[in-house]
Amino acid sequence: MILGILGVLCSGFYFISNSVGLGVYAPQIEDVIDEYKQQLKDDFENQYESEADEAAFEKTMAQLDYAKALVPWLFIADILGAAFEWIVNAALLYGIGKSKAAFMLPWLIMHMAGIVFGCFFVTIGFFVISLGTPGGIISALILVLIALPFLAIPVYFWLVVRSVYLDIRESARTNNSSSQEEFDYGEKGGKYVKI
Repeated sequence: MILGILGVLCSGFYFISNSVGLGVYAPQIEDVIDEYKQQLKDDFENQYESEADEAAFEKTMAQLDYAKALVPWLFIADILGAAFEWIVNAALLYGIGKSKAAFMLPWLIMHMAGIVFGCFFVTIGFFVISLGTPGGIISALILVLIALPFLAIPVYFWLVVRSVYLDIRESARTNNSSSQEEFDYGEKGGKYVKI
């Protein structure tokens, strides 16, 4: 329940902050990009020397236009991710509160995917750092030691929720079998004999 409540609160806050970011900060970021483009344009006009400079300038301007177009979409993607996270955590709370294990599955699947991706990226980082930096294995081991708590805590939380999920499934199975037995008692010629 605590994980579900924290998840609902955090994803709700994240949803609101990104909505504010889309309405307030995205236009400000776009204005900063426009100001930087104007500054580059002024500098280019004052220092134009060759065709190579013009090609580099056009490439930089195209990249800045692309970044400006991308800014609102990054906020929108974060808003959609926060909404999805809120729905998944709300489903977890509902599943625990109403003893419906199926509503807990999206949370378990999503967080297991996060754990798998986290382990994958730490493994890739380990090999890249160990092979590509002067520190080698020592630097890679430091990365693993730093990342280990960030992987172990989600695994522990996942196991806690899985335990509750299995308990709810088991109690639902037990309730179904006991109600079936009671139903069979009342039937004439049923499998069970009431003593």
